[in-house]
Amino acid sequence: LAWTTSDVGRELTEGGSKLVAPEHTIAGDNAFCENETMATPIPGRSVSLEEDAYNFYLSQIRITIERAFGILVHRWGILRRPLSMSILKVPALVMCLLRLHNFCIDHDSRHTAGPDLRDE
Repeated sequence: LAWTTSDVGRELTEGGSKLVAPEHTIAGDNAFCENETMATPIPGRSVSLEEDAYNFYLSQIRITIERAFGILVHRWGILRRPLSMSILKVPALVMCLLRLHNFCIDHDSRHTAGPDLRDE
């Protein structure tokens, strides 16, 4: 219910979304409805070998994304509270924070809070 009533959910399910680049998808879990922009696991216990592999790799992708976002949240406090901006600006913000994060690592910056990610 939350997904279908949210601005993001409506934007992604109504088609023609500017949030997802053409030929790309969002990795979701079972709480989301699969559509052209959302890849979700195949439900059930009696799935084929190919479907099980799909579910495994989708799970691995989601875990990697969640870990990366956790690192960003730890480093950049703006992500610890609700964003007060248009949802269409969020991808640019995340890309900016990713680039700043990489800049800090490349220049051995200790100015921002966060783990030393060169060991990961």
